[in-house]
Amino acid sequence: MAVNRISAWKHAEAWRNQRRAMTQRFLDESTTVTNAFATAWSNQGAGIAKLAGEAALKRVQAATKAKLAQTTAEIDKATALQTQLSKLV
Repeated sequence: MAVNRISAWKHAEAWRNQRRAMTQRFLDESTTVTNAFATAWSNQGAGIAKLAGEAALKRVQAATKAKLAQTTAEIDKATALQTQLSKLV
């Protein structure tokens, strides 16, 4: 009865190859995870910037609307005053 034994060298070589493959898989998966986190971080930053921009735009629009209402009221007041003055003359 013949027993096929793997030599110590072959066994060590197989072990080293497995470790090399495991290390490469780990590096590949680490790169994938790192890229995913970088993308998520970038998307979060862009989202925050968009929300901040929208909030600023709403503030400017509200201020513009208030100023327009104030100016319109002043014009109406001046027009009414002019109308009253023209009736006196």
